Amino acid sequence: MAKTRGTERERHFARHRFLFGFLRFICSWFFRLRFRYTYEKVKLAESPAIILLNHNSDYDPIFAGIAIRGFMYFVASEHVYRWGFASKLLKFVFDPIIRIKGTTEAKAALEIMRTVRKGHNVCLFAEGNRSFNGETFSILPSTGKLVKRSGAALVTYVLRGNYLTTPRWGAGIRRGRITGELAGVYSKEQVAAMSDVEINELIVKDLYVNAFDDQKRLNVRYKGKKDNGAEWIEIALFICPDCGGIGTIKSEGDRFRCGCGLDMRYTEYGWLETASDKPASFDSVLEWDRWQTDRLYQILAEPAESGEAVFSDGGQTLYEIGADYTMTEVAAGRLSFYRDRLEFAGETGGMAFEFDRVGDIEITGKMTLTLSMDDGRLYEIRSAFPRSAAKYREGFRFLAALRQNSE
Repeated sequence: MAKTRGTERERHFARHRFLFGFLRFICSWFFRLRFRYTYEKVKLAESPAIILLNHNSDYDPIFAGIAIRGFMYFVASEHVYRWGFASKLLKFVFDPIIRIKGTTEAKAALEIMRTVRKGHNVCLFAEGNRSFNGETFSILPSTGKLVKRSGAALVTYVLRGNYLTTPRWGAGIRRGRITGELAGVYSKEQVAAMSDVEINELIVKDLYVNAFDDQKRLNVRYKGKKDNGAEWIEIALFICPDCGGIGTIKSEGDRFRCGCGLDMRYTEYGWLETASDKPASFDSVLEWDRWQTDRLYQILAEPAESGEAVFSDGGQTLYEIGADYTMTEVAAGRLSFYRDRLEFAGETGGMAFEFDRVGDIEITGKMTLTLSMDDGRLYEIRSAFPRSAAKYREGFRFLAALRQNSE
């Protein structure tokens, strides 16, 4: 199957390259104006190359394609093949290399190496996921190994301002400024002379971005069409620092509140400020997120209350994903997180996902959970209202690490 796919990509290469260049020409002027995008142009001196970028916007592949001169295939999450006609169009034009979030990266890695060895450039976002807090997400150690085994040159490129323009948790686009900067160019000889670990350390260093450090330096205003800068911030901020409630924060307009009296405002410069007489505990989403993640770990490390869920959300829908990317609704109801399982209680029945049978939990889009099971099954959990998916992912991964350390 992999061989057939590679052969198919080669057969349509001329079409992919032509459409790529045509769309770059069409999109370039619009995206430069719409997002105030300025960038350092990169003409690839050596092909094939693996191009790695940080990731904080759904438009990042377009920003990369405008700045980097040279045809390249992109790596994308499998959810792009569940968009109906748009998925067919995407495959016809770009034929992206597909990775399935929450599962082993082996198939995607093999396809990347196969494509590179055919002489084509491959562009991927090293984090594999957009950040909720504006800081570069963790990069898998296997990334350095992949670059090393490919035998290709390496290019690292950094996008700044894309988080505050389209925060992963937020509603709408905030017009400010986005910049693209070349971080590093490494020949295949340089790559070959480094170890997997050295390559990975280089990638982590080159692609690190802290949106709030940048904002302290640049002080750019990010203005949306409506005064709704804080809307859906509860997707990112899931623990109240005043009362400790999980999932108690609600947003409206540029404000977000908790029933305990917490009242905050999200400014057009990306900062958090108090909207009451009480001083703010944090001035950025990043600071708040670092605190709440540590607090979640503390809660999970404490002895469990008998029979009680750590947290839960109603209004959830559970789907099973088929081999052909079709989705079948399994149940609708309440999702609860326990220390040993996720439990789905629906009106037509329930389902439990024991953590020792779950391979990983990932996030697609703003708040869709993707569960990969050890038997190869895939599930998605979607929410009817803004709620944090990160608390489920981070909770699962913390408990998985505890189990591994105790073995």
